[in-house]
Amino acid sequence: MILHDTSSYHEGSRAVWRNLSSLSREYGLLDDKDVVLVNGEGTLHHSTQRTQILLEKCLKMKNRGCRVFLVNTLWQDNGRFEDYLDLFSGVWCRESLSAGEIRSSGREAFVAPDLALWGTRHRLPVEYPEVLIDSVDQEISSGLEASSIEAEAPFLKMCERDDVERHIRSAGLVHTGRFHGCILCIKHGTPFIAYPSNSHKIEGLMKDLGCSMGDVVTEETMKDYRIRGRLAIKSMFREIADRCGIGASQGNLNSSPLYRKNKSEIGAE
Repeated sequence: MILHDTSSYHEGSRAVWRNLSSLSREYGLLDDKDVVLVNGEGTLHHSTQRTQILLEKCLKMKNRGCRVFLVNTLWQDNGRFEDYLDLFSGVWCRESLSAGEIRSSGREAFVAPDLALWGTRHRLPVEYPEVLIDSVDQEISSGLEASSIEAEAPFLKMCERDDVERHIRSAGLVHTGRFHGCILCIKHGTPFIAYPSNSHKIEGLMKDLGCSMGDVVTEETMKDYRIRGRLAIKSMFREIADRCGIGASQGNLNSSPLYRKNKSEIGAE
């Protein structure tokens, strides 16, 4: 079973749900009704009511005797809900700042990139020199929209469009305040500049890329992350299957440099 379908949010979340479903099926995780994968995505931050609701759903599944795994997740400033982490049989964060926050509480956490990264790179000829994508932060989003008007460039509100990925594939440079805007740029090798969102998720991603906020992230940088990230995603599913006793392992957690307990961040050697 997979919990927390976010596919109605936007293209990035639809890609996450599609890939989470197909990879879970490929690794036999949907064949066992007592295995639950929870798509944390961007929900678990700042001890909000949405955080509590999702974690309470996870606890109910645990109390039914299920093995519950938290994957593809953000984790930030959830101090009053920290004990919920003990119910999970494994936790995989999308970036290293979230994993570091969990580890600082003495719990285990690993890093595997957002699942929207999974899939084939497919750049198109450049149609738009620049494309600007909004941010959850309204002030930043307004600034990006104003810049798009000045540059006579497309401005895309991610939750209102179905063609964001196509624009990314055909852009010379993308300015984005959306985490999934960054991920889709990395997937297709489109240079981008990242702007803050409503949590540390973009800062964490930039750290894992070896970049700072405001840097132009180039294809050379993205290629290494993309290769390592896809290996990390495969390792995550193999490890979950192993922990559930499903199928024969094709590897183990410690075989990937991405998962070494003291150096599990994307790009660690």
